[in-house]
Amino acid sequence: MPRVRREMDTYTPDEIRKVLRTADEDRNGHLWYLALAGLRRGEIAGLRWEDVDFEDGTVTIARNRVQVGAKAVTENDPKTASSRRTLPLDEGLLAVLKRTRTAQSAERLRLGAAYKDSGYVAVNEAGPPYTPGALTNMWHRMTKAAKVRPIRLHDARHTAGVDDG
Repeated sequence: MPRVRREMDTYTPDEIRKVLRTADEDRNGHLWYLALAGLRRGEIAGLRWEDVDFEDGTVTIARNRVQVGAKAVTENDPKTASSRRTLPLDEGLLAVLKRTRTAQSAERLRLGAAYKDSGYVAVNEAGPPYTPGALTNMWHRMTKAAKVRPIRLHDARHTAGVDDG
């Protein structure tokens, strides 16, 4: 039986503003900015700080983390050859990522030896990376808090093309 493709859904400019206001109050808000900027869930999960060039204002998509079970995750190359790319970061997203990097450094200092520096951008307070499934769960909680209709985290990336007039 052929696989049925789900209809893509995106947010309106008003919904985007609500999501970003809520993201600004969320420890993991930077992840939602990345999703709305066009990154796939696995690309967000696989993004490392070494992929973010603060000086040039770019992010390089070099890997993809995929859930292969309830808790197992595998890391591989991006989904397609064209998925391996370097994207420009606007000043707003660059500022969000800088604040996140500073906040994660403070968490590392607070925890000392208990902090497990994984190098990933999407990490919990102790340093280990989130699973892609955890990102989906957090996305749904955040969109509920933002009081916007739920769309799949995978579809959020397509919102990047929405004109915010």
